Amino acid sequence: MPVEDDAIGFVRDHRWLSAKAQTRQLREAGCSKVFDLDAQDRADMEKIAGRRVVRLVYAFLLANPDRTRGMLADLMGVLERIKVRGGTVVDLDSRLDSETNPAAFKAVVADQVRRHNQGETSNARKGKPGRKKRVFSPGQYKLAYEIWKDVKNYPNDDAVTDGLKKIKASDGVGFSYTRAFRKWKGRTKYRKD
Repeated sequence: MPVEDDAIGFVRDHRWLSAKAQTRQLREAGCSKVFDLDAQDRADMEKIAGRRVVRLVYAFLLANPDRTRGMLADLMGVLERIKVRGGTVVDLDSRLDSETNPAAFKAVVADQVRRHNQGETSNARKGKPGRKKRVFSPGQYKLAYEIWKDVKNYPNDDAVTDGLKKIKASDGVGFSYTRAFRKWKGRTKYRKD
């Protein structure tokens, strides 16, 4: 594709696509210059974007990455300031631009922000779904085992459950009857001989 003099590209390193790969795609899309958003001042980038076509692989990368909660509002503000200066933003992923169909463009960008924020949460949790694992110390396991096997002082399931609940994990939740059963299987019945 021939290089357009007024088309520039912006990149920001992201877990979806590295800055280097974004730069390659933007060069192939005809960008004369490619700027790294992390290395430049945001206000300067908005001025450069005026009266030009600005291409990004993912348009949401224009938003301030430090503002996870207000990222969409920040992005909409940036898009408005670029529009006032006569610029147009093109999202290469969807092939939409901010001038031709603004409603569809904003919907795509909002979805990108949602997916980015959703991924940030799971990325912070190291991608592990579900609740956090309950942690009990070896001493707590020993005490739970003693309660589980003591059929004289804990003759029925209710007594065992009450005894186990007093052993608290790091998150404050007590040792459960189910956990004990899975770990040590069934209990011996108490006999009054």
